[in-house]
Amino acid sequence: MNEMDTRFANQYNIQWFPGHMTKTLRMMEQEIQHVDASLVLLDARIPLSSLNPEIERITARKPKLYALNKADLADPAVTEEWIRYFRAADAGCVAISAKQKGGANAVKVAIEKELSGLLERRQNRGMGGAKTQVMLCGIPNVGKSTFINTFAGSARAKAADRPGVTKGKQWVSTEKFDLLDMPGVLWKKFDSKTIASNLAFIGSIKDDILDVEELAMNLLDEVRRNYPELVAQRYKLDAETLALPPYELMEAIGRKRGLLVRGGKVFLCHAGDSRAYLYRDGQLAQLTHDHSYVQELVDCGTITAEEAEHHPQKNIITRALGVDYRLEPEFATAQLHSGDILLLCSDGLTNAVPKEQLEQLLRTGKFYDLPDLLIRTANENGGPDNITALLVGVEPMEVRHG
Repeated sequence: MNEMDTRFANQYNIQWFPGHMTKTLRMMEQEIQHVDASLVLLDARIPLSSLNPEIERITARKPKLYALNKADLADPAVTEEWIRYFRAADAGCVAISAKQKGGANAVKVAIEKELSGLLERRQNRGMGGAKTQVMLCGIPNVGKSTFINTFAGSARAKAADRPGVTKGKQWVSTEKFDLLDMPGVLWKKFDSKTIASNLAFIGSIKDDILDVEELAMNLLDEVRRNYPELVAQRYKLDAETLALPPYELMEAIGRKRGLLVRGGKVFLCHAGDSRAYLYRDGQLAQLTHDHSYVQELVDCGTITAEEAEHHPQKNIITRALGVDYRLEPEFATAQLHSGDILLLCSDGLTNAVPKEQLEQLLRTGKFYDLPDLLIRTANENGGPDNITALLVGVEPMEVRHG
């Protein structure tokens, strides 16, 4: 057992293998017979931990290309070492960022290189125009849907920063390629706690089964161990603070960033018509006061709050960041209780979703699904504006030392 295994042995015994993943593996075993090659997306931050042994087994008999996705979030020098590692094993490998079109183009070139023999045989048989069929596979939340959309040049697949977005297989056609997008899949048992922890760090395992606070502490500890200078620079830490035990370090960063204060209070600094709400005991209360023309009309009694909702000039704001250096933001505080939810949102949400509907969604939805749920509801209600929603759940914190 290596050093990381020893540190995490008592904290993590993570196993997450929902039933649909067994179905996905069976489907892959069938589909691999009908494609020309496989494209395996790995996370560039944890290439070996994101290498699914079941996918390796299924794709072993077909040409294969590894794409180290999210390379923009990884250490470039380490990524180059991983590329050399895979190429030394006679495996094609490229580093990409799925959100950047250049990454998709690099993959296209690499696929054609890997399949040069097949493409040449097709050309000789007069089949030069036939599309290359490639099965795209990887673990959950590795960025397959985002890659598909960039590769195809349009939104073909639903993408989100959480596991389990792709539920079934789908074919996506481009000029030269037919991509078979498969749902992300893990394997039945993680023999190494290093692998389990790494997969939890990057979001490949649902937060519902994890202690997210402890996970964040362990991730911070691991990043500090490998990149202490970057942690100190990012959070403006002195040497003494950087050397604190993990939980104390996380608490110190929270205080430094204004995210953790004593006394259970939240401090708000506000300008414009984006809003902060407090949700408590099924009721939603607005904490901020809109800085807008129609709000001034309401304040002086010229119009009612109901009339303001449909006023033709409700988009005119009276304070905004970056317009005038003499900006005077408004400050507010609120006492928080365990179980409260803070909702920070743009008017794209509140204009499209009535307060009563917001309360119902907050009451019935799962916390970590709420941002997507609120934004989706606003769009379904015909939301014509940009929509932003950020939620903060309030829980009592036990500060651990040592």
